[in-house]
Amino acid sequence: MADGSKQRPASVPIQSVTIQQPIQQTPTFTGQPQAYVNNQHFHNAPVTNTTATLGLIFGISGFSLTFLGFMLPFFCFFSWFLGILGIAFGHSGASNALQLGGVGRTQGVFGYVLGYVTLALFIIPAVLFVFFVFALDGF
Repeated sequence: MADGSKQRPASVPIQSVTIQQPIQQTPTFTGQPQAYVNNQHFHNAPVTNTTATLGLIFGISGFSLTFLGFMLPFFCFFSWFLGILGIAFGHSGASNALQLGGVGRTQGVFGYVLGYVTLALFIIPAVLFVFFVFALDGF
């Protein structure tokens, strides 16, 4: 440039395509290399209905403790509480299933049905017992 002639600057290559990263080789348990590409795949967690599951668990627990209460009466004192929890969580889970696309509706329904059966199996013998005690009190 000192002599006054104009020279063009050297051309610079411009890449419009990204350069692919080399494939990394990671050993597997068998010792064979496995191709590992640096792509990230995001998996959504499966949709669950926890309240419906809890309703089913409480409903089954209350129902089974009710039948154990016929053999060991101590268990019968806890079954009504689990029945009420099964009803509450079952109804809540069944209504949440509408927003979750039906996930857990069956669990919720079984939870509150078993809760109602548990309460019926707890209340009916108690009412009959009180009725017979007052009916026989007159004799």
